[in-house]
Amino acid sequence: MGPFVRLKSALHLWRQSGKIVEAIFGVDQKGTSRQALEFALSDFDNTFIAHIGTGAFSPTFHPKIYIFQGNNHAITYIGSNNFTLGGMETNAES
Repeated sequence: MGPFVRLKSALHLWRQSGKIVEAIFGVDQKGTSRQALEFALSDFDNTFIAHIGTGAFSPTFHPKIYIFQGNNHAITYIGSNNFTLGGMETNAES
């Protein structure tokens, strides 16, 4: 919840200016808190849940993709995997 609490006023201003906030959360590994999901449901325009799996291969949903889009330009920031076992082999990264 910490990052959401710190960004709440900026997200509010962003949405007041007519822009949207959307997010996808992975929940299968139980790393996403109920409070974070409730915040997203109440403060974002669209909130989606990704079910990656809980079977023999059940990767952690770990991508980070930020897209900022205007009328004439857009920029995307992608950052996620690192040189760890999870980052290179077992997580669902971007």
